[in-house]
Amino acid sequence: MEQTDTADVTQSSIEPPKNDTPGEVTKYLRRMLDETECKVLHYQGWCKKCMLCIDVCPRKALAQDEKGFPHLAFPERCVACGMCEYTCPDMAVTVLELKRKAAKKAVSPESGAA
Repeated sequence: MEQTDTADVTQSSIEPPKNDTPGEVTKYLRRMLDETECKVLHYQGWCKKCMLCIDVCPRKALAQDEKGFPHLAFPERCVACGMCEYTCPDMAVTVLELKRKAAKKAVSPESGAA
């Protein structure tokens, strides 16, 4: 699969959005959540390649790709702690696994949600 300039799609066949508007990116993230097993998404359209996400990863699961963008190089190391997402000044990182866990918890019988 060919990698685009807007999103790290190495683990997905879902096409990234055609533009960088928040609405289009949100739709893309929802599809990634629903249709893939991807743990971490780096949205290259917003990334400035500061590498803070790589620096803060406690399990060293992230690395630079051939274009200099961060990506989840070692998914087996990732524990979905969210440090990369919380640290990113450009909001270019989304820990999809955290969003899945939160969604499951919100609809679990123990949460009191219907």
